[in-house]
Amino acid sequence: MGEPATAGTGVTLDAAAKLGEHRSMRRIGLVVAMSLALAACATNRGAGLAPVAIPDPRPVAGLDWILDAEEDSAELVYGAPMSDDYRLGVECRGGGDPKLGLTRYAPRGTKAEIVLSAGGVTQSYAALSEPEPMSGGVMLTSRLAEKSDPVIRAFRETGFLAVIDGDRATVLAPQPGTTAVADFFTWCG
Repeated sequence: MGEPATAGTGVTLDAAAKLGEHRSMRRIGLVVAMSLALAACATNRGAGLAPVAIPDPRPVAGLDWILDAEEDSAELVYGAPMSDDYRLGVECRGGGDPKLGLTRYAPRGTKAEIVLSAGGVTQSYAALSEPEPMSGGVMLTSRLAEKSDPVIRAFRETGFLAVIDGDRATVLAPQPGTTAVADFFTWCG
C-alpha cells in the first residue's frame, strides 16, 4: 500500500499527470507561436520587398477605372474603355466573399506574382502565370487578395493603385470625377 500507483508504466500517476500538463502547455505554446507566425505572414506580405519609388498619381489620357457589375460579381478594370487594353483587373463575388481576384498582363519572364502599392503599403500576391498568345506575354491571376488587406484598404481610400514590376512602378490613377472605385467597393461590401 506504500507503493505509488504507476498505471502499469513504471511512472507514478502524479508524475504522469505533471508530464501531461507540461506537454499540454508545450502544445498550447506551439499552437500560439504558429498562429502568430501565420498572422504575421498574412499581414506583412510586402515586408520583404525592395522599396520602389512610386510616382505621384496622375490620370493618363485614355485610361481610367471601369466598373462592370453583374448580378453575382463585379469587376473593376484599369484600362482603355471599349478595348482589350487593360492594366489590372480586380474582381469580387457576391455573398460576402472576402477574396478578390486580381488579373494582369505582363511581359514573358515576369515573376508569377502581382505586386501592388497604395497609401505607402506594398503587398505581393502569388499568382498563376499562363502564356497569353495575343500579347506574347503572360496573364497573371491570383485569388489571394482580401478586402481587408492593407493595400486594398488603402486603394479603397485613395482611389489609385501602383503595379510594381521589379524596380518600376506604374500608377493606375482615375480620371477626375470617376466613381468606379467607390462604386466597386460599395457593390463588394
